[in-house]
Amino acid sequence: MAHVTYFPRYTTPENVVTNTTLHLFSQIYQHSCDRLQQVLSDLLGDAEIPLGVNFQQQMRSGNSVPDGVVRQDPVHIVIETKVTAGVDADQLIRHCNSFEKGRQGNYLVLLTKNEVDDRVLESVRYKAKEIGVIFRNVTFEQLCNSLEVLAKEFETHLMRVIRDYAAYCSDMGLLPD
Repeated sequence: MAHVTYFPRYTTPENVVTNTTLHLFSQIYQHSCDRLQQVLSDLLGDAEIPLGVNFQQQMRSGNSVPDGVVRQDPVHIVIETKVTAGVDADQLIRHCNSFEKGRQGNYLVLLTKNEVDDRVLESVRYKAKEIGVIFRNVTFEQLCNSLEVLAKEFETHLMRVIRDYAAYCSDMGLLPD
């Protein structure tokens, strides 16, 4: 299944959470391309995300099947979500290898409840740097904090989506106690 759906068809927790997060991104994008660019820039650093973003889930690329992909040439963002399973550095390295080496705009995002120990991610950071991929470990709390300032009070639909996503993260135990 490649396209993000309104109602998840997945049974594993990380795929359901990834679908929900990608659906959130697509709702923000439908409201305003600039607002999605603002959130992604906040999470990824100084990235300038062009308009026309494409959201996909569970798309095989070479030896890797990332949970989610946000792509708009020249930007290629791969998302790996970890909810219950531990972080697999080898899996993240395979995701790194799926990128075109030396190409600008490559991002690998590890989306987790808590920040992962740098020692676990050392080999991933090394591989990402070697290939020219910007690697970030983003927590659900960081994502929710970035979303808090995104919408104005009069943007009622966007506010409902953001608040519901934060409630979803809380209900799923994805935020720190």
